[in-house]
Amino acid sequence: MADSGHELFDRVVGQYARTRPGYPEESLDWLATSAELAPGSRVLDLGAGTGKLTVALAARGYEVIAVEPLPGMRAQLEGDLPDVPVIAGSAEQIPLAGASLRAVVVAQAFHWFEPRAALSEIARVLAPAGSFVLVWNLWDVEDPAQAALDRIVSPLETGRIRHLTTANHPYGAWPEMLAAEDLDVLWVVGANPLKGASLASKNAFVVVQDLFMSETARRADIVLPAASAYEKSGTVTNVCGEVQRLTQTIKVMGTKTDLEICGLIAKEMGLNLGIWLPDKVFDEIRKTVRGYNVPLPVLATGGAAATVPLNGRVQGLPGVIQSAGDTLFTSGSLSRYSKILNSVMESPGALYGGEGPETR
Repeated sequence: MADSGHELFDRVVGQYARTRPGYPEESLDWLATSAELAPGSRVLDLGAGTGKLTVALAARGYEVIAVEPLPGMRAQLEGDLPDVPVIAGSAEQIPLAGASLRAVVVAQAFHWFEPRAALSEIARVLAPAGSFVLVWNLWDVEDPAQAALDRIVSPLETGRIRHLTTANHPYGAWPEMLAAEDLDVLWVVGANPLKGASLASKNAFVVVQDLFMSETARRADIVLPAASAYEKSGTVTNVCGEVQRLTQTIKVMGTKTDLEICGLIAKEMGLNLGIWLPDKVFDEIRKTVRGYNVPLPVLATGGAAATVPLNGRVQGLPGVIQSAGDTLFTSGSLSRYSKILNSVMESPGALYGGEGPETR
């Protein structure tokens, strides 16, 4: 684990054990279903702390092993759960045999890990079709008491995993993300934040979904071959908060829609997402996401249906939206990589960016 102050927890073990919340039974039900766990399944609680999740896993009849680097935390856990093996170790050096676990669960701890080394170790110890599950408790900002606590605590936090609200957006925009030296993981979809910029975090694990080998894609550890709007069917929420229907016009080998990418990753992880068809997914969104129960006839006739956000529209953050330095003649990355569009006088940036043909 990273040496970023986590030893402080070892000095307040008793207080930590008394005051930190446990985890809802619903999350344990979801874990059992998603990871296909049954009594006797061998499960590792990695970075177990004082055993807030360990106790719940053991209660379900799993064969639980706890790995924790801090001696004070281990002592507390051993005293509370004497029947559970508690082993000194870290995410980067897991002291277990390869392919020996049905699931690895990390509760409220992944932000302490060195991502590359930890993911490599987790992959090593998981059995084929095993599951890797991350768990966090977040503020319920709809509850007035928790919202008030969030406003008090947020300015004092130094951890990397925080609840994102309109009042507290530590990594809520590209400038903050790029400047964060302790950023662990960055997943970029259809954007190019590293064009003319750099990433302060040297160890960040970067995943990019894009159509092109952009500056950000060249920095990525993994590039997923995204599809353009013309290559997919389904729905999209536009920048005005309206839902519109997309209809595939062309089929190109190699590219994948976002839904296909998520489905294929889930399949490789052994997760059963059911039938991942656009209409099925949107029907589930309409039923479960507040404000998205939009009228289907509007979409069917080519219209845009406005969503109704629960707490109003999020106010824009100053400096987040910036000019691309080109003209209305262009359409972002698609035009940047178009030879035909770049051959005309009004090509991207030529009129105002000092590149290309001289202004006439």
